[in-house]
Amino acid sequence: MSTECTFIIFYIIFCAIDAIFAFLLARLKPVSSSLFQKSKYPRARH
Repeated sequence: MSTECTFIIFYIIFCAIDAIFAFLLARLKPVSSSLFQKSKYPRARH
């Protein structure tokens, strides 16, 4: 019984962390990619 409760709690925490990371990556991916392209290739594209 206790092992099942612990497994459920860890599963909920893992799902929450996964959702938070997916949300943060979806929010930060365009900004970081644009900044990375601007900083790495300042005058590569004309």
